[in-house]
Amino acid sequence: MRSFAIPTPLYGGDMHNNVVQAARQVFAGLGWTTLRFNFRGTGASGGRPAQGTKDAEDLIAVSEYLKALSPGRIDFTAYSYGAWATMEAIRMGLSPGSIILISPPLDFYFFRGAQTP
Repeated sequence: MRSFAIPTPLYGGDMHNNVVQAARQVFAGLGWTTLRFNFRGTGASGGRPAQGTKDAEDLIAVSEYLKALSPGRIDFTAYSYGAWATMEAIRMGLSPGSIILISPPLDFYFFRGAQTP
């Protein structure tokens, strides 16, 4: 079982955020392989912040890369903006084993029509 802890690029957030770090520690403690990453233009990541569909596409690409390395179930844990990006990726066809959304930004992003498979 693998889990993503997805950073929040808004307002200077990155993969070193205390919520993301805590989620990673919990899942690693359960024996799960974890992956944290920054979206484009966040922290040391190259490019410019996408703030939209491109971030969802990046989630799909990372998921496909991990599946190619080690086929199996991938579970997503996403915090704040990452929760929206994860739901957008699911709307675009991503099919995680499960999702945990921590503090999704319901007041800032449109979630209508976002449904899990």
